[in-house]
Amino acid sequence: IGFLGQSLSLGLKSYFNYINDQGGINGKKIELLILDDKYEPNLTIMNTSKLISQSFALIGYIGTPTTVAVLSEIEKNKIPLLGPFTGAHQLRFPFRRYIFNIRNSYWAETAALVEYAIDILKKDKIAVFYQNDAYGQTGCQGVENHLMKKYGKEVICKAVYQRGERNVSLQAKKICACKPDVVIMIGTCDACASFIKTAKKLGCKAIFMNISVVGSYKLKEILKNDAEGVIISQVVPPPTDTKFAAVREYQKLMQKYFPGKPL
Repeated sequence: IGFLGQSLSLGLKSYFNYINDQGGINGKKIELLILDDKYEPNLTIMNTSKLISQSFALIGYIGTPTTVAVLSEIEKNKIPLLGPFTGAHQLRFPFRRYIFNIRNSYWAETAALVEYAIDILKKDKIAVFYQNDAYGQTGCQGVENHLMKKYGKEVICKAVYQRGERNVSLQAKKICACKPDVVIMIGTCDACASFIKTAKKLGCKAIFMNISVVGSYKLKEILKNDAEGVIISQVVPPPTDTKFAAVREYQKLMQKYFPGKPL
């Protein structure tokens, strides 16, 4: 999921550069320190200890298992974490005073996908493919809860994969055998792309629904023609829709500081 971190850091840098060019905050410049945790919680814990010793705030942590792993450190040190790139339930309930969530939750995203499948597409045989950690489990729980609470229905089939696993053909065969109308996917780009390609080769006619963390552009790039029939929920406006003031500002700052980089 490195491409997510690289994209997020460009957005952060573009705005921090803008503030610094105006003199910073009360004359102090913002410095962005970046460490790579390789999507491994143990490394996140080590990195966080280093960052806490050098920083007044943490920002833009990516991933649920990684961010959840450092909650105790954040609360013990009373250091704010701003805008984590995760919709994890654990960062919202119970209320945590040092976590400042900007994006919506995975439960909100999965509820939207369930409703779209049933109310708009008229498809109610739903399966779930998910990553076997705090990220995937939260998303799967969101699907199951909303499906039962609003429609009185259950997921017809589930399959899990381990974080970092790329060959998910057995999971695809398991779910395809259940003949779902829709597969809701809570995973990372490589695993979800592999699943979709395999399922289509097996003749599965399901609609594949992903939540935003999969990375829309990257998934489309990997899937190529297999991207047909794939739906991805989003928690931010399209980066090209200039009716939003935030998008206009984003485009302006990216053009100034990182011209040529894709939006």
